[in-house]
Amino acid sequence: PEPEPEQMFKAINVILDVKPWDDTTDMKELEKLVRGIKHPTNPKAIEWQAGALEDIGYGIKKLRIMVQVIDDEVSVDVNRDAFLICCSESR
Repeated sequence: PEPEPEQMFKAINVILDVKPWDDTTDMKELEKLVRGIKHPTNPKAIEWQAGALEDIGYGIKKLRIMVQVIDDEVSVDVNRDAFLICCSESR
């Protein structure tokens, strides 16, 4: 029998703006927590890419970060909930 063809996955890139709670939020720690979000069963389903801190005013910065996800395995809404949990833990 012939081997099965490799399954193709549709990967999408999502750019996220992660804003701090206030001017005392440690944005480097927040980035570390965000990058720590992993898929529970497939380590390739969520791949963190470039991130940068950008000014949003009054000395406050936001984290703009890109993540590549496998569309069939990761819901952006699910990620949003994980971010909310992650961000509330950093307060």
